[in-house]
Amino acid sequence: LFFSPSSRGFSSSGRGGLSRRETFGSVVRSVDSHSGSISNFNDYNHHFTQQLPQRRAPTTLHGRRNSETDFDNDADSTGTWREEDEDDVSDGKDPQLVGKIMQQPNIDITPLLANSNDQNNPDIAYFYLRDTLGLSEETMWKITLDAGSLLGMTPRNLDKKVSLLRRTMNLSDEDVRVILGKQPALLHYSAERNLAPTILFLVRALDLSKGELRGMIIECPSILGYSLENLKKKFGFFFNTLRFEDVGQVRELLVNTPKLLLCAVDTGLIPRMKFLHKEMQFSLEELREVYRKNPKLLLYSVDENLREKIIFFFILQLNMEPKHVRKLLLSYPQVMDYNLENHLVPIAHYLMTELEFSSIELRSILLKFPRLFTHSLIKIKHVTGFLRYELQLDANQVKRVLFQSPQVLGLDAEGNLKQKIEFLRSRLNLTEYELSVVLSKMPTLLGCSIQNNLLPKVEYLESVLLSQSKHSNKSPTILKDTVLKQPTLLGYSLDSRIRPRMEQLMQAGVPLEKITVGISMTERKFQEWLSSSESKRKRLDNAKLYDSAALGYLSETLNFGVSEIDLIRASLPSECTEWGASKLRARIRYLREVLGVSLGELRDIILAYPLLLDLSPESVTRERLNKLQKAGFNIHDNLRSITYNDQDFEKLVKPFLNQHRPSKSNVSFLREKLRLDEKEERMLLSRLPSIENNPNRKTLEDRANYLVKEFNNNVKLAKTAILHQPTLLQLSLARVILPRMEKIRSFHALDSITTAQLLVLHNNEFEEWCRDQTIQRVHKEFPKTVQFIRTTLQMKQEELDSVLIRISSEALANYNAEKVVNFLLTLDSLERVKTAIIRQPYLVSIQVDRLEDKTNKRRSLLQSVDDWSDAFTVATMTNDEFKMRLSYMNVRATLKRSLGLDDTQVDSILPRSQNLWSISGITKRLDRISQFLQGSKDDVKKSSAI
Repeated sequence: LFFSPSSRGFSSSGRGGLSRRETFGSVVRSVDSHSGSISNFNDYNHHFTQQLPQRRAPTTLHGRRNSETDFDNDADSTGTWREEDEDDVSDGKDPQLVGKIMQQPNIDITPLLANSNDQNNPDIAYFYLRDTLGLSEETMWKITLDAGSLLGMTPRNLDKKVSLLRRTMNLSDEDVRVILGKQPALLHYSAERNLAPTILFLVRALDLSKGELRGMIIECPSILGYSLENLKKKFGFFFNTLRFEDVGQVRELLVNTPKLLLCAVDTGLIPRMKFLHKEMQFSLEELREVYRKNPKLLLYSVDENLREKIIFFFILQLNMEPKHVRKLLLSYPQVMDYNLENHLVPIAHYLMTELEFSSIELRSILLKFPRLFTHSLIKIKHVTGFLRYELQLDANQVKRVLFQSPQVLGLDAEGNLKQKIEFLRSRLNLTEYELSVVLSKMPTLLGCSIQNNLLPKVEYLESVLLSQSKHSNKSPTILKDTVLKQPTLLGYSLDSRIRPRMEQLMQAGVPLEKITVGISMTERKFQEWLSSSESKRKRLDNAKLYDSAALGYLSETLNFGVSEIDLIRASLPSECTEWGASKLRARIRYLREVLGVSLGELRDIILAYPLLLDLSPESVTRERLNKLQKAGFNIHDNLRSITYNDQDFEKLVKPFLNQHRPSKSNVSFLREKLRLDEKEERMLLSRLPSIENNPNRKTLEDRANYLVKEFNNNVKLAKTAILHQPTLLQLSLARVILPRMEKIRSFHALDSITTAQLLVLHNNEFEEWCRDQTIQRVHKEFPKTVQFIRTTLQMKQEELDSVLIRISSEALANYNAEKVVNFLLTLDSLERVKTAIIRQPYLVSIQVDRLEDKTNKRRSLLQSVDDWSDAFTVATMTNDEFKMRLSYMNVRATLKRSLGLDDTQVDSILPRSQNLWSISGITKRLDRISQFLQGSKDDVKKSSAI
C-alpha cells in the first residue's frame, strides 16, 4: 500500500496530481490515527520514536558503527549547542520553535515492509548481489573488503531491504546499483528498526516527494545510516538556530545539497555559521538568504577555506571591510566556491600588477561585478589583449573600460564584442581614434545588445537629428558629432529618457544637438535648463530682430514692442546697439533696487525716462541718481531732474548735498591721490558705486597708497591699473595684494594693466599662471640641467614639469640635481630612481654629500637591528617612513629574541598587529602575556602566535 509502484509521485497539490499527503496511503492514515492531525514539520512530535524498538547499528568488518559517522568524522551526538553569551542564537530547545519535532508518534510500519517476491532469488547472498542486483565487480570487492558480513545474510533478508528502498523511492535497477556502490553498508541495517523509520521520518519531517527523496539518497546514501536523534539535531539547527520558518525552504536547501545532512552540528555547521554571524556580522536573515543561494558555504572548513578567503584575501589583500564582504556574499555567494591559490589570487595578481589596479579599485570592481571570478584568467587576458591591441586603446583607456564596465570581461571577444565594435564603427562612421574615445568614455556600451538597445537608439537619434539638419545648415555628420561630444547619450533609456527629452527640446525650439547637455540632468534641473535655454533662444531672436543683444534682452525682460524699442533707441546714444546684455541686466537690477519698483512699474518709468538706461561712459544718469539719494530726495518723484542740464541739476541738489557730505569723502581722496578728472571719476563710480559708502576709509587709503608705491610712485600707472580693475580697491592687502605682488615681482616687470588683471584673478587661475611662469623660467635659465633630467630619467613633458616646479633654483644652479641623480642611479635601476624623484622632487635639492651621509647612518641603524638593507629605499625614505621602518625592525627583533620566533611566525603576526609597531607597545604586551600565563617561553610563544 505504501509507495506502491503504481502510485503517483509526491507532487504537491498546487502543481497537479495527488498531494504529498494523499500519496502516503494507509500508512500515513495510520500515523494520523495515533498522532491526531499532523500537517507540517512543527506538529510532528515525540510519539513517533518514543516507543520504537531500540535501533541497533550493525558493525562493519572494521568494527565501526557507520550510522554514527558524520560528514566531518564527528560521532552521532545527541547534545545541543548552547552558549550563554549568545542571546540572539537559539540553543535548539525553544518550545515555541520547531524543536518539538524531537519526538515522534508510535506507529505501525508493517505496511512499509510488504513481503518481496523472492521465488527467483538465488540461495547465496553473493550471487543475489552480483546476478540479481547486477552489482559491478568493483562494488563486489568493496562489499567483500568493507562489509563482508553482508555475504553471510540470506538473499531473502537482503531482498526485503532492497524492495523497501525500491518501493519507497521508485528506484530503478541502476539507482539501486548506484546507492549500494556508494554505501553497501545500508544492507546491514534492519528494515523494521532502521531503514523504514528513517525514511518515514525524512518524508514526514520535510514533506518530501518520491523524486526529492530519491535524489537525496542517490547522492548521499549514508543519510539513511544516521540515527533519528542525529537527524533531529540537524533539523533543529536549520529551524531553531538559523530560524527558518518555512519547511519548504529547508526542504529546498537539503534536497539541492543533501551533503548538509552529513555535517556534524557542533563541529561543522555551528562553527561555520558563527564565523559569518559573529566575525563578519551577518544577521540571521542575511545568513538565511546567503545559505539559500549557496548552501555549500555550510560545507566549507572555517580555517582552511572561509577564513583564508574572507580574512586573508578579501579583507587583507583587497582592503575590504566586513560590510563589503556582506555585500559581496549577499550578491553572489558562489564566489566562495572558487579555489583561492589557483583561481582567485592569480586573477587578482594579474589585475593589480599587469593592469595596475590598486587594491581599492579592485575592491570596487568586485563589488560592482561579483561574477568577475567566474571567468578564467585566460579569458580575462584574452579580452584585455583584444581591447589593448585590436581596438588600439592605451593602457589608461583599458583600465578605465574595465573599471567602469567589468562586465566586458564576460563577453566573447571574437563574437558579440567584435560585432558591437563593428556596429559602432560603421554606423557612426568612426575612426579608430574616435572609437577608442567613445569606448573609453562610455565602456558600458560594450555590454548593450545591438538589436534591442543600440540599434533603436541610433536609428531614432539619426532620424531626428538629420531631419533637423535638412531644415538648417547643420552638418550631415551631426549624429557622429553628437555622440563624440557625449558618448554617454547612448547609455540612457530610449523610451524613458532620450525620446521624451528630445521631444521637449523640439517643442521649446532648442537645437536638438543640445541633448548632449540636458541628457544627464535630473528632471528638475532639466526643466530649469530648458526654460533658461528657451529664454535664451527668444533673446537671440530678439537680438537678431533689433540687431542688438542689449535691446533684445530689454524687449524680452520688459515686454517692449518694436515701436517702443525704437522710441527708447532714439533717446539713447547711437552706440547703444553695441552694449552687452549683461551690463543692461545690471542696470535694470540697480534701478529696481534704487526705485523700489516691480518690472511692470519700471517698464512705464523707462518709457517716460529712457536716459535711465544710458550706459555710455559720458552718461551722468547713475551719478545723478546717487546724488539725489545722498541729498535725501525721493528719487521716484524727482526722476525728471536727470534730464536737467548740469547747472540746473547742481542748483537743485547742492544745498542739500553739502548737508549730507562728510568733510572728505573716499571719492575726494581718490581724486586727489590719483589726480582723477571728472570723466575718470564718473567712470570709477559707475564701475564701483559702493566706494562712496565704504565706511573703512583707512583701508581704502592703505590700498591706494600701496599701489602707487608699488608702481615706483608713478601715479599715472597706478591710476591706469585702478581704472582698468576698480575691484583692486576691494581686495585684502594682507591676504591677496601683498603675497601676489611678491610672486609677480619674482618673475619680471609687467605693465600696469597686466598686473591689475593678475591681482584680481581667481586663486586657481593665479596659481596656474605662476606654475607656467616658473616652468618657463627654469627652462630658460637652466637648459642643461633640464635636458639632463629629461634624457637621463626618460621623463615625459608632464612628469618633467611636475618635478621642475618643486625644485629650488639653487639645486638647479649648482648642478646638485645632476649629482643626486647620478648617486641614486648607482644604488638602483633607472625606473625606481625616476619614480622616486617624481614622488619626492625635493631629493635633488639635498646636497649630495648630506644625502650620502644620511643614507649611511640610516643603514647602520637598521643593520644593528636586522640584516635587512635596501640602500635605495633607505636613501629615498622620508623621515616618517624611516622611523616607521626602524620601529618595525625593532619589533621584529624583539619578537624573535623574546619569544624565540622564526621569520615565518613573525610575518604571520605583524600584518594583523599594525597597532603594535612600537617597542614600548610590544614589550608591554609581551609582559602581560607572560604574567597571565606564568609559564614557559613556549607558552608565551604559542599565545602570541594565536
